[in-house]
Amino acid sequence: MQSFTKNEVAWTLDAIKLTAEYYNTHSRRTSGMEASLAALRSEQLTAIADKLNRALDAGNKRIEIKY
Repeated sequence: MQSFTKNEVAWTLDAIKLTAEYYNTHSRRTSGMEASLAALRSEQLTAIADKLNRALDAGNKRIEIKY
């Protein structure tokens, strides 16, 4: 089992948000399939960041990983 501190999760959350922002910007600067894929990736990363943020705000000590 792996353990992470709140700070480590917060740092990861910041990195995910920054990457989502990058993909969002990239989707506006490109066109076609590349823009669509970048927009999709931005949406996916934003959803992940929101879930992690809610877990941190709620003080959850366990995060489930589903396969």
